[in-house]
Amino acid sequence: MLPKLVSLANSPSDEIRQYSAFALVKMSQNSNVRSTIVANGGLEPVLYLARTDSPDIQREVVPALCCLSFDRNSKVRILHF
Repeated sequence: MLPKLVSLANSPSDEIRQYSAFALVKMSQNSNVRSTIVANGGLEPVLYLARTDSPDIQREVVPALCCLSFDRNSKVRILHF
């Protein structure tokens, strides 16, 4: 399920990207899932969504970045964002 969710984060539809970001935010709050999100390429779509011009999407993505920053494999990538 996670790879599909990550692929939806790259959708051309703003609405689908927003829902995907929201799901990643909720999933990233679970410490057992954080490393799985990063390992399955979920950090890059979250970073991409954080760069969008939509304040609604950014508001949903920032908490995910905070949660994902607890995974040591993602800290450097987030810092270079």
